[in-house]
Amino acid sequence: MVFMARKQKQGKLGMKRKPARKRTQPEPRFESCCSQGAESRNAPMQDESVFAFLKPLIESIIALFWLVLIIVVVNFVNSYLRAVFLSALAEFVMENLQWFFAAFLFMRYSRYFSRKMPFYQVAEPVVGGFTWVFFAWVAAWMLKLAGNEVAGGILLPVSDFIFANLLAVFVLATILGYAFLPFGKIFQRICRI
Repeated sequence: MVFMARKQKQGKLGMKRKPARKRTQPEPRFESCCSQGAESRNAPMQDESVFAFLKPLIESIIALFWLVLIIVVVNFVNSYLRAVFLSALAEFVMENLQWFFAAFLFMRYSRYFSRKMPFYQVAEPVVGGFTWVFFAWVAAWMLKLAGNEVAGGILLPVSDFIFANLLAVFVLATILGYAFLPFGKIFQRICRI
């Protein structure tokens, strides 16, 4: 009878019950001044990859390759269309390829530094101002090239106005960037949630 009672206690399969494990709290980690503590979490992120700094350069070269490929396709299509605007646009891009490459580098590295260095946020409005100036410059050239084709030349004064006010575009974009800088931090916090 005692034997039967033991069998029932062991379970249906005849296995012995294991004693319950004590739950222990994980030991608190004491971090030395050399380990990564709260101070290093706020520091800029260190890349494990040697090539992380070259990634924006590679991305810029790829973007330049795609731009040249698009221009080649536009030239091929334009060989059948014979549109003066498309040939002038392709010529403008090919003549200013070094400026497009510099803009690609500038934008990629500014994005790289904004992710790696928290204090870079102070310079982001200036970078945004330069970016707006570059896009205004490209838009002004496109309006100028299109204005040569439009009868009456309505677009030429608009392009001349943009060319004359590129400095004002930079100043306005930089001032607005600094005005909205605190809202950018709030927006980043909302996006993280």
